[in-house]
Amino acid sequence: MEIRKIYHNKILAIFLFSHLIIWTVIPTISNDNLPLDVIEAITWGDGWPLGWEKHPPLSSWFPELFFQIFGNQDWSYYLLSQLFVVLTFFVIFKFSE
Repeated sequence: MEIRKIYHNKILAIFLFSHLIIWTVIPTISNDNLPLDVIEAITWGDGWPLGWEKHPPLSSWFPELFFQIFGNQDWSYYLLSQLFVVLTFFVIFKFSE
């Protein structure tokens, strides 16, 4: 059974890595501009607010953090979104074990 678990972990790692790369590169190549929701999140993050009545603060803090690190690079926001998707896949996999 231990061999099967190692096999599943390798498949998961390959899937997560390929998903991260593919869904970061394809939108970077194919899109001319960021989605408006991403631009809005970057704008909201200016000044590190504590949130609004409709949105929690982390939805603006992470894009602002990536803006501070990478500047105005579209690929970094696609990478950020895929990091959260990959993290979600990993958590769901761990729950399913």
